[in-house]
Amino acid sequence: MTALQAQESAQLLTPRPTRFRHQKLRDALRDLPPLGDIPSVATATRELFENGYLDLPLLGEKDTRTRFRCLVELGAHDLSLARLAQGHADALSVLHEAGREPVAKSVYGVWATRSHEQLLRAECTSEGWLLHGELPNCAGINSVDRALILARLPEPMLFDVPRSALGSVEVETYRAVGMAAADSCSVHLERCQLSVDAIAGSPGFFTARRGFWAGAIDVAACWLGGAVGVYRASLNQLSQPIVFDSHAQAHLGAAFASLSAAGQVLHDAAHAIDAGEATAALQRRALWTRHVVEQSCSAVLDHTSRALGDTPMLFDAAHARRIADLPVYLRQNQTERDLASLGELVSKLNDASWL
Repeated sequence: MTALQAQESAQLLTPRPTRFRHQKLRDALRDLPPLGDIPSVATATRELFENGYLDLPLLGEKDTRTRFRCLVELGAHDLSLARLAQGHADALSVLHEAGREPVAKSVYGVWATRSHEQLLRAECTSEGWLLHGELPNCAGINSVDRALILARLPEPMLFDVPRSALGSVEVETYRAVGMAAADSCSVHLERCQLSVDAIAGSPGFFTARRGFWAGAIDVAACWLGGAVGVYRASLNQLSQPIVFDSHAQAHLGAAFASLSAAGQVLHDAAHAIDAGEATAALQRRALWTRHVVEQSCSAVLDHTSRALGDTPMLFDAAHARRIADLPVYLRQNQTERDLASLGELVSKLNDASWL
């Protein structure tokens, strides 16, 4: 057997690399019916889950780049769908870090805002745990089977909660146009009873782990996907029999450059996560990565709208939804607060290496 034959034989025996997973996902997304409301997004999420497309590589398990590429594809197809898919994938990574198996056949969400004014309170009783208070930003409230929920006792503690345990809850539905299909709301709980083994990880586990910052970059991959969707739609407009001048081409070129910059920082972040970058360094990376991606996405929105005018937004319902969804999703990034945190971190360093 020649060396080439041996190499070909080894390739046949090697499982198909997961780097093709995002391509398979993209093909599956093309087969979905048009999305545009809460039921269609919920149905699409369930279909992708049941067919294994939401079983993304875990963060830091040597294939984070594939995970990011899948999230980009999901975001490019539909940002509300990406929001629910990312919540499920994030929950699986969190449970893995906690040494806890996810409940089989369950679509998860992560409802874990860190706002101290709105965090739930946990109470330990002889029968287990009681949760009460307000829980904002519950995406997929009517479609997830379980959710990881953050509450205080008084330190933050994470609970693996079945949706059924919430019972009949008082819900304040969001009235936003953008990301409306993600079915997000604020939930007001009164004495939600949980079993004693509902806690996931030790007190403070959720925000102290490396994966907290890796998961923050997860979200940025979805943002980039939203911008990629806008850009792809813009290229499709170019294929129409309409003459675009050099100014439009310049705007599209600028949008492409912005996407490339965001893609590069996500590529670097995936490599750093898989290489085991220390928590403090990963925190810095997450803050600057999210900032670069946010700025890039905003630039894509601006340049593509200037290149194409208002026609796509007026006559293409799917594109109009993308334009409405992306700014709402981007506003999850507390830009100035995060930049202040980044400035505080880098002021303690003596590192002038940029390349």
